[in-house]
Amino acid sequence: MTQLKSVSSPTCLKDRTYFRVPWERGTVTQTQKTQSTWFHRQMLQQIFGLFSTEHSQAAWSHAALDNLLSSLHGCLEHREPREEDTLACLHLGTVVRKDFRSTHLYLEEKKYSRCAWEVVRAEMERHLFLSHPSRKGESDTQDSP
Repeated sequence: MTQLKSVSSPTCLKDRTYFRVPWERGTVTQTQKTQSTWFHRQMLQQIFGLFSTEHSQAAWSHAALDNLLSSLHGCLEHREPREEDTLACLHLGTVVRKDFRSTHLYLEEKKYSRCAWEVVRAEMERHLFLSHPSRKGESDTQDSP
């Protein structure tokens, strides 16, 4: 994600916003570790979808964007959900999609400006860090993009 950085962050301070995410550090209890792993996978899928759009391709270097999408795809392939995990977490999919819908609406509102994309890039980088299962005490050998 850092490779996508194309605008100076201080330049975009006026465009900053807070994107609520249900998996922020400290919100996942011990009994929700399966959900934590599931959240991470769902978030990777949503980020992949967000950065696969035509608007995203217009905002970023094609090489850096291709690298990110390839990395996300690789992570998703290594994180195939187990059936019991999917059944246990079905209701959470709605929460994840709703939160990412607000990101899409933010980009629309800002007319997909470079600064809006920089804000989204920084937030997605933060979300990847916060949602990574190994950050919550699970062992995980896969690196996030």
